[in-house]
Amino acid sequence: MLKKLKNRLIVFYGLSATAILAVVMVVVFIMNTLQQNQYQRNLFQNNVTQIVDQLTNTSTIKTKWLIQFQESNNLLVRIEDNGVVIPAYFQIHTKTDQSELYEILEGEIASEGMILDSTVFSNRNYTSDIYKLGGSFDESYLGCVTSFVSNDNARLIYIIKILDQPGLNTSYLVLRYGLLTLGGSLLLFLFSFFFINKVVKPVEEGQQKQVEFIAAASHELRSPLTVIRTGISTIRKNPEKSDSILPHIESESDRMVTLINDLLLLAAADAKTWPLAMDSVDIETLIIEVYDTFCSLYNEQKIPIELKLSDDVLPLVIGDCDRIKQVLTILMDNALRYTDKNKGILLRAYNSHKRNLDFVIEVVDYGPGIPDEQKIHVFDRFYQADFSRTAKKHYGLGLSIAKELVLKHGGTLQVLDTPNGGATFRIHLPSQG
Repeated sequence: MLKKLKNRLIVFYGLSATAILAVVMVVVFIMNTLQQNQYQRNLFQNNVTQIVDQLTNTSTIKTKWLIQFQESNNLLVRIEDNGVVIPAYFQIHTKTDQSELYEILEGEIASEGMILDSTVFSNRNYTSDIYKLGGSFDESYLGCVTSFVSNDNARLIYIIKILDQPGLNTSYLVLRYGLLTLGGSLLLFLFSFFFINKVVKPVEEGQQKQVEFIAAASHELRSPLTVIRTGISTIRKNPEKSDSILPHIESESDRMVTLINDLLLLAAADAKTWPLAMDSVDIETLIIEVYDTFCSLYNEQKIPIELKLSDDVLPLVIGDCDRIKQVLTILMDNALRYTDKNKGILLRAYNSHKRNLDFVIEVVDYGPGIPDEQKIHVFDRFYQADFSRTAKKHYGLGLSIAKELVLKHGGTLQVLDTPNGGATFRIHLPSQG
């Protein structure tokens, strides 16, 4: 299901981005074409102005300048003085016959009601608009006609500019923008593939963890349920055995209640609905209470427990007193299970001014320790470093709960090696300041 969704997102994102890119490219293409056309018109207008400036108020035509100017600007120029066509000084090859081009230009002028060979037109100064002319082979030109009277000489000038062959130019632009769009689309699809994979990866990992979590929880719940059902069935068949079976049923029921409560806590943490009663906590008093409790109640094997507190005054901590105590209880119980019975465990607290989280609590055991490759997993749910599930009181949820609670208090929980063997669980908590 998630894989299908990911593929659909990749396709949807890629196609959407490609469509946007295509629209942008079309707009850029149109704007580029319009700008190019406007540039050509402005350049031609400048050419016309230069020619008029050179040929006004003089009966002598600067032949060399006119030839160079026509050649460098791809121009056709025809000059008529008093109706007589002056022989062309320079000819540029055009696909359409040049006389036909002049006729097309005259037709454009005539469409506006102007007759080029009329006496009225030939005896006054006039410059026509710039017209775009189409040749017989779909090539394009710009044309303009200007006339002026000087010293009883009426001069009429036809000016035609040869544009780049539009078919080739347009094809080149279409090909260029098409390749840019195609390349951009491929890059967008690659980006969408990697981006969506990166975005969806946490969801996939979360889904996988959820599946594993449900499987592990089901496994843990199956064992006490089997004992309860078997016990009830036995009592029905042999009521006289109820006294010996009921304690086992009660014990397994207690196990189920503990496990379900832990699961509910973790579910609340995942849903960000884990309530905390935040207040100022005298951490030194709390640590001493936990130490006394374990020395008197939770230490049936009389394992040595050492307490070390900093000589400095320990600061107050903003937190939930019961939840911090729960964290210490989990870590102390974990240490008692794994430590060397003769060496015991150590509970210590001190100030650390090396970081913003400047208050440290450590629970140290002297057991077999935790290999480096397993340290990243010790806070995973249902994980136990020794891969043993024979101890029915423990489900591998304690350290997960402890980690979530410490994070809820804005702190960190990490596991380190104890010198000469063992594991040290270190809590960093922010002080009240």
